[in-house]
Amino acid sequence: MWTTIQNDFIKEGEIEMKTLITREMLITELSKRCGFFKQDIRRVFTEFDDLIEEYLSTIDENNEEVSIQVVRGLKFSGKLVPERSRRDPRTNKPIVCSPTVKLNGKVSETIKEVVQKAYEDKKDE
Repeated sequence: MWTTIQNDFIKEGEIEMKTLITREMLITELSKRCGFFKQDIRRVFTEFDDLIEEYLSTIDENNEEVSIQVVRGLKFSGKLVPERSRRDPRTNKPIVCSPTVKLNGKVSETIKEVVQKAYEDKKDE
């Protein structure tokens, strides 16, 4: 179903192969499975990107964390890391880091178990 691509680097004398499922590959597969036009699915993906950006940009000093459950078992969240004092490693002088938004993703245990079971079932075939 998915194409295996070759990485640009060589690891310990061997060429490492990885599977990269691109946005276009997802659009093509969803088009086949759902019977929708690719342009419609592409538009949904674009709007989805915009929604994630919009929601995660609402983070401010009053919000503990903003979370978005993307699909069943996959959640992205972000929270504001306030201004803080640090040390410049080059000069050892104190500096003030401006507030930044820290983003992370979480995968539920349920989806991990489902993926593991699917992998084992496929391996046993």
